[in-house]
Amino acid sequence: MRAEVAGLPARERDVRIEGSVFRMVVPDAWEKTLCRETLVAGEDPNEPPYWVHLWPGEKVLARRLLACGGWPGERVLELGCGLGLAGLVAARLGSRVTLVDRVHEALAFARESARSIGVRPCFVRSDLGRLGLRGGFRGVLAAEVAYGPAEARALAENLARLLAPGGTGLCADSVRVHDPDFERRCSELGLETSREWVREEDDDGRPVWVRLVEVGRP
Repeated sequence: MRAEVAGLPARERDVRIEGSVFRMVVPDAWEKTLCRETLVAGEDPNEPPYWVHLWPGEKVLARRLLACGGWPGERVLELGCGLGLAGLVAARLGSRVTLVDRVHEALAFARESARSIGVRPCFVRSDLGRLGLRGGFRGVLAAEVAYGPAEARALAENLARLLAPGGTGLCADSVRVHDPDFERRCSELGLETSREWVREEDDDGRPVWVRLVEVGRP
């Protein structure tokens, strides 16, 4: 593995989910100093961006996919993929996966992880508000994306446009989960939602609650 990805120090990391091991390529220097609370609060502009962290919501999505077997042979999309764990798990399970993020460096790391894991997803650089993909996805994944009202509305609108009839969206958030805009907007767009709370550990081994919303398009 290269010591750098997109000009940033990198290392390999084994991520263990449900008895499976996924060898991810992750940023090295930032991971040791990342303050999750400061990042979430947005108090320090010098803190590294969201994508460098393997968030609990991403792990919850990966765990759910492994438990249910994913969607083999089907088109699956991960929005705001960051390091891309959930989408790469879906690809390992046989889905035809597209990973989307607005940050070039995030996609570069996800691409290296895909090579390490032995899968070949597509990569698209785009913001949620300007996403030009065609619909018809059997599954849409989103971890730690609906953290504010504008992002929640954009996510709901993309799900309504991109999910195939009978498709499922899985959306997991461990920050600012009190905001009801996401599920309200999904309902307004004719989508069905169900919510559960899942216990997961962050990268420091601390337990956190993750809101997992399953979104269905009738």
